[in-house]
Amino acid sequence: MHYVTFISYICHFATLFCVSAQFRSSNDNNIIHLLPAYAIASRASLLDSATCATELRAFLDAVDQRILWGLKTLDSSGELIPGFLYGNNFWLGSRSQCLDIMNKAPLELAKQYILNNTRYRDPQDEFPPFQLNYFVAYIRHNSTFQYHINTVIEDLITLGLCLPASCSTNNISFILEGIFRDRILLINDLYFVDFNLIQIKNLKDNHQWLLNGAIPFICVGLVLTFALMISGTIYDIFIYQTYLKATNKTVSKYISCLVWSWYLSSDMQFFIIGLALLILSTVYFYVAVVILCTILIASIILSGYISYIYEYVPTLDEQYRLLDVLYFPPWIRIGPYIIGMITGYIIRRFNKKIILKKVKYTIFIFT
Repeated sequence: MHYVTFISYICHFATLFCVSAQFRSSNDNNIIHLLPAYAIASRASLLDSATCATELRAFLDAVDQRILWGLKTLDSSGELIPGFLYGNNFWLGSRSQCLDIMNKAPLELAKQYILNNTRYRDPQDEFPPFQLNYFVAYIRHNSTFQYHINTVIEDLITLGLCLPASCSTNNISFILEGIFRDRILLINDLYFVDFNLIQIKNLKDNHQWLLNGAIPFICVGLVLTFALMISGTIYDIFIYQTYLKATNKTVSKYISCLVWSWYLSSDMQFFIIGLALLILSTVYFYVAVVILCTILIASIILSGYISYIYEYVPTLDEQYRLLDVLYFPPWIRIGPYIIGMITGYIIRRFNKKIILKKVKYTIFIFT
């Protein structure tokens, strides 16, 4: 009797083992049919590249053993998503997630949350033992079930794949062409569709795009533009410095063929200062206001001090005599520029709703 019971137990466990193995095999086959990235990894033996084939098999084993980095890699790849019949051909996955899998300094969490996470998984299983890369496959399909509106790319599927970085585009193309030829994906039979691989793109940013297309010409144009701006500014500053260093205060201003060009250097300096303060005001408004007011008050005080030490009297001959001291310098003339900036800000702040009454005054100034 005991022997019969023992044999029945053995038969029972053998049956459970066979069912479990069959269920697991069925699950693995389902993954192959549903997920393109897993299907690619399952055919790693077709490759001659030892490194790519080895890492694809490691990825496959990690998924089968439910190791976290393998699941995250699989989760980053694209797959058939809802909306295919209505034209959704973008099976992109997530490039940012694919690249972040290798990030060993992730977003910091509170200690209690980290402990709660590590309770259910081993942190060492979160990072792959090799580098990953994100690829994009462009695939043509011929499904007549999908609605078409006669656009150029309506039959073009964009498939994102997170795979080992050691794999080349040729490796992935070779495997995908075999998968499409053998029609092993579920969508082949579900929608009576065939696939034709057009191209595999490696989206690793090696900055080669800087040398393609119109980018070099745009860069050359920008360099030339900045060179002209810098040259013009240096020329303006040179004119200004020439005025300051001129020994003959009366002749140097009037023999110039461009007598008004003295203002160009000042205007350029005012523009740079104003632009810097405007940018600063978007982040630290009150700091910009304090700096602006300080410059304005300093300009007023400096103008008064210079007038005092030169004993300036507001007459026409004195104005010509002190042009280089009280008329041309930017630290003297920046005051009206700042007043203009403040006025512009007030008008813009009140959305042009300030009512300015026109009042005419006749002012007689006797000197």
